[in-house]
Amino acid sequence: MRHLGKQRWLAYDRSNFVRIRNAQLHVLPIQKYPGNPVLVPDRPWEEDVHLYGSVIHIDGIYKMWYFARTESYAVRSMCYAESMDGIHWVKPELDVIDYKGQKTNIVMSNLDIGERFGENYTVLYTPWDKGGEYKMLYVGRYERDEELVRSVRTAFYRKMEQEYLDKGDWQMAEKAALRIQRDGAAGKLLRAMYIATSSDGIHWQEGKAPIVPYIDDISHMMYDEKAGLYRLYGRGFTYEAGRCQADRDKALFDGYLGRAVYMSMSPDAVNWSEPVLVHSADAFDRPGDEIYSMSVFPWEGRYLALVQMYHGAPDDMTLDIQLAISTDGEHFERVGDRNPIIPLGEAGEWDRFNTCIADEPVMVDGKLRIYFNGAVFRHLQIQGSCDYDGLDTWDRIVRIGFGEVELDRFACARASFNGGTLRTVPMRIEGSMLHLNCDSAWGEIRIGVEADGKHEEICVSKNGMDIPVTLPQWATQETVQLTFTLKNARLYSFWAE
Repeated sequence: MRHLGKQRWLAYDRSNFVRIRNAQLHVLPIQKYPGNPVLVPDRPWEEDVHLYGSVIHIDGIYKMWYFARTESYAVRSMCYAESMDGIHWVKPELDVIDYKGQKTNIVMSNLDIGERFGENYTVLYTPWDKGGEYKMLYVGRYERDEELVRSVRTAFYRKMEQEYLDKGDWQMAEKAALRIQRDGAAGKLLRAMYIATSSDGIHWQEGKAPIVPYIDDISHMMYDEKAGLYRLYGRGFTYEAGRCQADRDKALFDGYLGRAVYMSMSPDAVNWSEPVLVHSADAFDRPGDEIYSMSVFPWEGRYLALVQMYHGAPDDMTLDIQLAISTDGEHFERVGDRNPIIPLGEAGEWDRFNTCIADEPVMVDGKLRIYFNGAVFRHLQIQGSCDYDGLDTWDRIVRIGFGEVELDRFACARASFNGGTLRTVPMRIEGSMLHLNCDSAWGEIRIGVEADGKHEEICVSKNGMDIPVTLPQWATQETVQLTFTLKNARLYSFWAE
């Protein structure tokens, strides 16, 4: 039996309802800061800056770890910046790594450790872990681990090959086998994920062993306090019948080992579980779509995910951010109409074609602030060479900005004057007052409270983040269901106290 108490129920979470009729679950775009971008490449070691990294607010200071490249990708670095307001950033001169004799804000780089550093991703603040108060997820190549990485990757793709053979899908079995051959024939070290540790977020100790050897590209890590587990959501590959292949030289609807997201868990950030596939593109996505990466954070008893969508058709090749939700951190569903929560910028704007998100949002003055990077070039355009078919693109320029969203207002259930209804699952209500986060000033939300032949209806025509409604006394003593009828209204969340 579900209980409705102080923890909010999200109106765009289908698992809260047994029936939704004529009401649309609609994702709302974040409000982008008008002064974006807030961090730009302005140092010799920064041709572009990517938010492969994190922003954390600790003891009144905003701390950002981001990725920078220069010299045509020859120099790859994790850099550090600080801010008092999260808008105006300072890049401190540190005594960690120099660039051509100049002090920098670089804290890890291939300048220092060579191919052992490829790209940085998540930084977590874990103050309960003395000596490892900060943990950083990164990808690298280590000669000492090459045999292990290669053997694990081979086993993974052998398993995938066998699964396709069992299904009688000879085409995809062959693709999996070719991937094994490609890895085996590689002339350079294979990449894998590692975790570095630090006591101050500036001086880092390299990872001791690969954690998930066959996940080797943009990934995110979070700490699930409720479960007491670290969760890694990493880039892998999968196959969906009928997916469009991005390669313009191939048949449009050929089978494809497309990018997807796998999850691995750990109690200590050292010992990790076998990754499982948790999210991939499906038939409701555009032809050519893939899941490029996914940043997950806990929210009101659920897991929300900022899903980086790669629209890989040859005339597109852009990346925007959609919203997904999960009850268990493993099974994710894109929310409602799949409207981007971080849409691409309009013509003339800094984030025109290519968006990447940081990790968990930051709470600022009652709003959630989401940092992201934007670019004016399409994916796969590198050094003037572009797989994109058209002319609507520009040079490789990447900057960092942010947007904000009010609490719970990532999305909503909405309907016009013809009315839409949402009927909840049976529940026990813990409190005499029902609270709504809604907009209904120019319409109404009628709340039907029902239990064992009893029925009472309440009408709300207000806008507000917390609108209290008095429940009938019997509603707190029995199993009830609520039916919300929306007319020209939006419902974001509801709870009881």
